[in-house]
Amino acid sequence: MSLYKYVAPERTDVLTNRLLRFTQPFAFNDPFETFPCFAGLPDDFIKDLLDKHKPGREELEKMFEESLTTEMSKQFGVKVPPEVIEAIKGSSFVQAGISQVYPMTAKLMTEFMSQTGDLFAPFTIRAALDAMNRQFGLLCLTEKPDNLLMWAHYAARHTGFLLEFDEKHSFFDRRETPKEFGRCLHKVTYVKTRPRRMLLDPRMEQEEFLADWAKGIFFSKSEHWWYEDEWRMIEYLKDCKHVIETEPHKICLFPLPMDCLIGIIFGCKTSEATKSIVRYIVANDPDCLHIRLSQATIDDEEYALNIRELT
Repeated sequence: MSLYKYVAPERTDVLTNRLLRFTQPFAFNDPFETFPCFAGLPDDFIKDLLDKHKPGREELEKMFEESLTTEMSKQFGVKVPPEVIEAIKGSSFVQAGISQVYPMTAKLMTEFMSQTGDLFAPFTIRAALDAMNRQFGLLCLTEKPDNLLMWAHYAARHTGFLLEFDEKHSFFDRRETPKEFGRCLHKVTYVKTRPRRMLLDPRMEQEEFLADWAKGIFFSKSEHWWYEDEWRMIEYLKDCKHVIETEPHKICLFPLPMDCLIGIIFGCKTSEATKSIVRYIVANDPDCLHIRLSQATIDDEEYALNIRELT
């Protein structure tokens, strides 16, 4: 089976530079990309964490003592005697303050770990999305070379062209382990509701669970997009050696072996100038001689495109 990528006419640079972009989700046109419904941790797990990590009264007093010692030393330029610190720490005012801080600390920790509350939920979700955009880029392909909407949206209103790939080529499966979810193709699943995921899930260190967690985020889309018949591949942006610094998102390019590109299909409105550039490259680059060229034309009767190979 071939897989295809719709591109604008200026993307003839793929043939000359032999580089292919893996795009950060934030740069996509769908705001729901890699944006699941974030859920909090189970109550029993939060309770266990609080029991282990919530500071007790003695710890709060020690934190107060260390902070007070540091600040008073800065103010007076000398080491404050321990008895002075003890006197201040033991005052009814300070003890009342510590009594107020203790339940407040527990509440804040609970909200942070459960991703609830106005303070932590937006921050935690934004931090997670930012991290995903720094770490992962996606290559999006499709099964269909004759989709009218995709020609219009992604190939500059039929003026661009289609890159045809051999999906069995080793470029599309470079996993280091069979369980790895990156560097290989996955078919997108179209669903009615957003996947539900926990940000601080305790099972994250399990490789199988992490792969399933990621698949729900990176390889699920709204059923509104079903017509795209999409396949996706993830790359790790830390491995990118060709970066173009642009705003608001960097362009991350990865080397493309030309033998995995097996065909190019011109749109029904592709200019003769663009076609001439592609023909010249294919005819004169020894690594491109195998690439077959085809032309899409408007059907005489139906809302359809006919694709025929050029000789």
